[in-house]
Amino acid sequence: MNHYDDIIWLNYSRELKGIPIETLLDTLSDLDPRNRKTIKVILGNCYEAQRIGHDTGELCFVAVSLRKDSFKHRKDYNQKHATYTRVKSSLKYLLEKDLIRVTPGFRDSKTKKGKSTRIGLSMKSGKVLFGGQSSTDKPETPALLIRDSKKNLVHPTKFKSFRRLQNKVIGWNKSLEGHKFSLDEAIYKQIYGICSLLGQKEKKAYIPPDFRRHFGSGDSIRLQRIFNNSSLKKGGRIYTDLQNLKTEMRPEIRIDGARTTESDYQCLHPRMLYNKLGQNPTSNLYESQIWPRNALKSAFSIAINSSSRLQAEAALSRPKKGSKRPVYDGDLLLSWLETEHSGLLPFFYKQVGLELMYQDSCIASLVLDHFLGRNEAILPVHDSFVVKEEFGPELIDVMNWAYVKQVGHECVIKTKAA
Repeated sequence: MNHYDDIIWLNYSRELKGIPIETLLDTLSDLDPRNRKTIKVILGNCYEAQRIGHDTGELCFVAVSLRKDSFKHRKDYNQKHATYTRVKSSLKYLLEKDLIRVTPGFRDSKTKKGKSTRIGLSMKSGKVLFGGQSSTDKPETPALLIRDSKKNLVHPTKFKSFRRLQNKVIGWNKSLEGHKFSLDEAIYKQIYGICSLLGQKEKKAYIPPDFRRHFGSGDSIRLQRIFNNSSLKKGGRIYTDLQNLKTEMRPEIRIDGARTTESDYQCLHPRMLYNKLGQNPTSNLYESQIWPRNALKSAFSIAINSSSRLQAEAALSRPKKGSKRPVYDGDLLLSWLETEHSGLLPFFYKQVGLELMYQDSCIASLVLDHFLGRNEAILPVHDSFVVKEEFGPELIDVMNWAYVKQVGHECVIKTKAA
């Protein structure tokens, strides 16, 4: 359940344009004029929380303190419309008119822990503010999200560049609207034939429902960018509805009915770390005569995303629930990695993974700008891209240019044709 720490009175009271709150308030004949601005801000913040948090499909709330102490020493509450009496009477009125839903707060006297009172739009107000759509319905996927370290949503008004980054993703999605993504018809029929013989669990494991829906109807693809750790410099990778499509099925993707080719950066994050040291290895860093490729790839990923060696060792040694990743001797694998790549020791167990993700998301952004700026379809899958076969050579040139511009070194790119 998503909720924000408090109603952002000052910030959001200046950003209520475009929301039909006045239309809703005009229908209330017994509304006290003195409470009008307070009610407008309350409904505006509930609307914003609902809009940002709708991707989870859960009810979204704004947390608001109803203690007098909260209104005494806060600069945010120095306005007349945000006094304790005004807020309390406005909330009571909205509740009586069934315009908000309230979840009472609680506090455990022993543990000193609890939750603030949480408010959100009701079905009645949601239908008006969302243009006939209920506030509990799931709108279209938001273009950009920011999450904290616990994967909770963070209010975007805290970030100056949020609107600019959001508008960029919206522009990409508009460019993709005129293009259709589908599976090769013969392969698609074959998949459905296989799925009809499988049980429900096996069917989901083979090809999830979202992929069947998109590939069956040839829908356009929507992109979404997600930042992490409450920062616009951490994470920022670009995701699509087809993110988890099996690697062996990607060559069968068709864009506007045309065959495709896929190119990706080889050993992207380890190579970027070597580039930081002024080195530029050309060999495949995931290949070894001792360990399988998947083992080394997992070890690299876990080593640069963990906060300690003990945590990394545990992650490699213990099976993860729902994951098909094999279990390895964590200590032995990490020891081999530290010996073979001793130059990267300063980056291991320092949680630099999100910083590298931000850097590779900037590279992906440059590649997308090049193709979508000319209205040519492209499908990003983290560090790889799928384009029509005719644009294969151009894609390699653009990927190399984007990497050099962002990192300052040459890269290694491998291509998988349809």
